[in-house]
Amino acid sequence: MVTMRSSLNTVKPEVRALRAYSLSPHRGRVKINQNENPWDAPARIREETQRRLETRKWSHYPDFVPASLHDRLAEFSGWRPDGIIAGNGSNELIQALLMVTVGPGKRVLISEPTFALYRQISTVLGGEVVSASLTNELSYDVNALQKTISDLQPDVTILCSPNNPTGCLLSDEDLRALLRSTSGLVVVDEAYHEFAAHSVVPFLQDYENLVVLRTFSKAMAMAALRVGYLMAAPELASEISKAVLPYNLNAISRTAAEVAVEMYQNELRPLVQKIITERERLYGELD
Repeated sequence: MVTMRSSLNTVKPEVRALRAYSLSPHRGRVKINQNENPWDAPARIREETQRRLETRKWSHYPDFVPASLHDRLAEFSGWRPDGIIAGNGSNELIQALLMVTVGPGKRVLISEPTFALYRQISTVLGGEVVSASLTNELSYDVNALQKTISDLQPDVTILCSPNNPTGCLLSDEDLRALLRSTSGLVVVDEAYHEFAAHSVVPFLQDYENLVVLRTFSKAMAMAALRVGYLMAAPELASEISKAVLPYNLNAISRTAAEVAVEMYQNELRPLVQKIITERERLYGELD
C-alpha cells in the first residue's frame, strides 16, 4: 500500500520546504491588502462587454491566440503585436517566463522586499534565488544589483517598477545600465505603471534581453477577470508562449479586456487620476 509519507517523498525537497503562497480571509471594514482598485469597472465598459458577448457561443473554444486583443494592446502600449502574449493574469505569464528560463543550476536575482511570487515560482522550478536589498530609503540599490550581476551572472533579473510594496521606480539610466551589464534576461513588472506615468516599453526596441509584464488588475479595475500581458522581442515571446496553456484566456475576460483598452482614456484614466490625487493628499497629510 502506498502511504501518505511515501507519496510525499515524490515531492521535490525545495517545494516541501516552501511555505505556500496564501492570503488570509478579509475580515476588516476596509480592504487594502491586495491593492485592488477602489472603483469597480465603469458601467459603460461592463455594458459594452455584455453586449458583445450576447452572440458569443459558449459551446465553442475561445480563439487559440487572442489576436484581436494583441492588436489592441499593441496600439495601447506602443509595442508590436507579435511580441505580446496575453494571459490569465500576469501571474500566469510570470510562471510561463520562469518555466522556460529557470531550473536547477539557474539563478534568479530579485530585489527585496518585492512581490513574493517571483521567489516562490523560481524555487519550485529548482532555481537558485539571490537577493539584493533595497537602500535604507527603500529605493533600488543599482550598485548592489550590478555587483551581484557581475559576481553571480544570474540568468534572470526581476524588478518591479513601481515596486510592490515600496513604490520605488527604476530610472531609465539605471535600467539601461542593468541591461548592458548582464547577458541574462531583465524582467520589469509594470503592474502599477499607470500610477507612475512612466514605462520602460520603449527600451524593448533596443534591448532583446528585456521583458515587460503588465496586468489589468490595478488601473483597469479587472482583478476578478484575471488578465495580464507580457511584452518581449518576438523571437523570445514565441519561446515563452510554449509554456502557456492552450486557451488560457477565456472569451469573457478577453472581450472585457478589449473593451477596457478601447475605453481607457475616457473611462479608466479619470479613475487613475483620482487615485493619484488621493495618494498625493494622503502623502501630504503624513509628511
